[in-house]
Amino acid sequence: MKIVVVGGGVSGLTCAVALLEASRGSRVGAEVVVLTAGAGDPATGVRLLAGRLLAAPELGPGLPPWVAQVPGYRDALTGAQLPPGFVSGFAAELPFADMPAYLSWLAGRVQALGGRIEQRVVTSLGEAGAGADVVVNCSGLGARQLAGDDSVEPVWGQHVLVSAPFVNEFVFEGGASADGIGIVPHRRGVLLGGVRRPGRNLLMPDGQIAAETIDRAAVAIPELASAPVLGIEVGLRPGRPKVRLEAEQTGGTAVIHDYGHDGTGVFWSWGCAADVVALALMIAGSFGCIEAKTARDHGLAGGGRQRDRDGPAASRG
Repeated sequence: MKIVVVGGGVSGLTCAVALLEASRGSRVGAEVVVLTAGAGDPATGVRLLAGRLLAAPELGPGLPPWVAQVPGYRDALTGAQLPPGFVSGFAAELPFADMPAYLSWLAGRVQALGGRIEQRVVTSLGEAGAGADVVVNCSGLGARQLAGDDSVEPVWGQHVLVSAPFVNEFVFEGGASADGIGIVPHRRGVLLGGVRRPGRNLLMPDGQIAAETIDRAAVAIPELASAPVLGIEVGLRPGRPKVRLEAEQTGGTAVIHDYGHDGTGVFWSWGCAADVVALALMIAGSFGCIEAKTARDHGLAGGGRQRDRDGPAASRG
């Protein structure tokens, strides 16, 4: 059975790994091809980091009852642990991914499991899936064109990279209606973020927003106000009101859509990949021969789920 995954970001590569791992115990197995732009380092790039999750002041005092169930939860913040103007938050130890290294590790895992990664310009899902039994659409922003989905929009984000070796914790502000505090120690320096602008489609840095980002970070760690700036990095996230995770029949090919994760792609990646595997198994029957049935015959057309994209603050960039 041939499966083509369109998109080599965290969602596409994770889906490819999950599909290949699921096929290892089957009778027929799966040939998985990822259409992407490339990668290559075996290190996972994932580490545990201690830090503070701050509730935006507009949320008021108190913490929701579920915080103690967060893996890595330590304790509620009190006194000097709370920056000026903040009244609640909690300490935790959470996993963080160095994305270039993590994507390279995922790509290496795909290849080690027998999958292929090809660089190719994709103009349609039909063209990408020529000769394939199933196409998994993890094209992110490209889904606006490839899936004809007008609800997909770019969400502009910006990091300021500073030299601050004294920072050994992350700090995130959650629940803010505007930009929030975002501080993450990184191998290249310290990333200051917490910025999102839905609909903005320019890959150009904004100096004014960068200055505001530094000012917000300095509320939590005052020394950051004078930290040398090493660079400003801009990216576009694939925004959508809800994640699209469902299967449909398109031009004779079964297509499984998995896109629209905004800034929580890493957070949702393995859970969504598990759902993609379940849909593929329903379509193909343990990766055996595909019967001549449509996705609707399998009960799949429009039968996936629409996930809320909101995750914990620490999952945002």
